Amino acid sequence: MGGLRERKRNMLTDVWSIGLLSCSAVTLFLMLVGVKTGWRILRFWNVDSDSELQIRLEEEVYLSAVLVEFGFAVQLLSVVMLVLAADYFSTILVGAMCAAGSLTANGYGIPALLVKLVTLFLSAAWIVCHKLDISSEYYPLVKRKYLLLFGILPLLVLDSTLLFLYLYNLEPDIITSCCGVLFSDQDSNGYNLLNVMPTSGLLTLYGALVIMTAFLTHQMSRQVGKTGAVAPLTAVSALGSWAGLYFFSLVVITVYTSPYVYAMPHHRCPFDLLKAPFQMVGYPLYFFLHGSVIGGFSCAVAALVEKQKGLAESSARLRRRAGRLSLIFLALLLLMIVYQPLIYWFRGGEG
Repeated sequence: MGGLRERKRNMLTDVWSIGLLSCSAVTLFLMLVGVKTGWRILRFWNVDSDSELQIRLEEEVYLSAVLVEFGFAVQLLSVVMLVLAADYFSTILVGAMCAAGSLTANGYGIPALLVKLVTLFLSAAWIVCHKLDISSEYYPLVKRKYLLLFGILPLLVLDSTLLFLYLYNLEPDIITSCCGVLFSDQDSNGYNLLNVMPTSGLLTLYGALVIMTAFLTHQMSRQVGKTGAVAPLTAVSALGSWAGLYFFSLVVITVYTSPYVYAMPHHRCPFDLLKAPFQMVGYPLYFFLHGSVIGGFSCAVAALVEKQKGLAESSARLRRRAGRLSLIFLALLLLMIVYQPLIYWFRGGEG
């Protein structure tokens, strides 16, 4: 028992663990500062007042927003750090070959990563609301954006809890699974994460989703000006479409693209793409993926709030820029997804 506690304590004192827990603590602290301001905003905000309290609240809005945005930047850094830390842990954990094995070494790794990703997209939505809010002298979104912050805070608490439990429960002597088992194209004792449909069917569904998402985003970014309002149904549909596209992009990258990168038909892993032997192709691939999704989300969020007082023009500008940027990133993502298979075929099956 003493040896087990010692091993767990060593994992918690690892430099990667300290870095992750420190990022989590910083993010939580800054969010609490923002929530404190938000509580005062919800209670005392009155844009029609010129009282001293109102003036102080307006100043606090700007200061707290800077702290919250910095906290979100730290949260983004922690997403990258968790993946890199998991890759490092694979050199310590028995049986793990990459981050996939490390994150599935216990029941907290994958949930911790998923919660981080959810908070990342919600953070982008909050920043969009804030930028639009301060573009109007009426501050039409000030209470809504702090209510959103109240909703993000429990997720950050959950994120910190899952992260601590993941790190605390990492046991170097326990045999873990490798990516060859987790993402294999063959059933592996019933434990196969992606063997859900044939590749041809997956690509057909993905292509249809790409077309629908691109069409909705183009429609939102094309309608500009005070009279070019976007229907709420279009914006909501775009949000759902981008969420689905994000999930299926990860599946397509893992199932379809990665084997061509590795030049091994049975090697399917979304994490090995980040490694140097494979030209670290995963970094631009995931950058374009997340950039396109965040751009699409931003476009849709701007469309949902554009009817608020004083936001018509600023929302239209943001929709146009975010929509175009998301479509550019989406095109680059698709190019990277098909590039490796095309190169593989043109070279006659060589990597």
